[in-house]
Amino acid sequence: MAPTKKDDVKGQPGTLEHRAQTLYDEDWEFRAFLKEQDPKKVDAIVQRLFREASEQTNCRVCMNCCRELSPQFNDRDVEHFAKGLGITSPAFVRRYLVEDDDEPGKYLMRDRPCPFLGKDGCTHYELRPKECADFPHLKQKDFLGRTMSIISDQAVCPIVFHVYQGLKAELWGKKGRSHKT
Repeated sequence: MAPTKKDDVKGQPGTLEHRAQTLYDEDWEFRAFLKEQDPKKVDAIVQRLFREASEQTNCRVCMNCCRELSPQFNDRDVEHFAKGLGITSPAFVRRYLVEDDDEPGKYLMRDRPCPFLGKDGCTHYELRPKECADFPHLKQKDFLGRTMSIISDQAVCPIVFHVYQGLKAELWGKKGRSHKT
């Protein structure tokens, strides 16, 4: 399920981004339905779907997250990355990061795609921040607490798309909103 060449053209019919956009309203409606479901049952289904999707998707080929998202860095991430690069934390922040307006004391990558993205993936994989290491954030419990970001991440990550659409098919029925009870 890794993106094909045509998936590289943002928003074009057939791309992951386009498919996610066409399902956007339905996905938000499903999110409301999900809030009424048993969180443990939802987490169990998500974990199963995540394992299935991960087996079918080569993240090192896709790398959409590295091209499209700006990971958040905390002070520990900054210190670890800067030390690995052999520079000071303030120098790393000045060169690569901007302050996160939504969360004081946190930072976001200044540029997209990530300046550490090489043709074979992350050039400093062992230094990546926790947010990169945890992406697509489907291993953790409490899926229902993260559905807003999950809906937007569908346009970037084929694994997230597979999991959310699979969850929708399993809990809501294959026909989406026209099939709900």
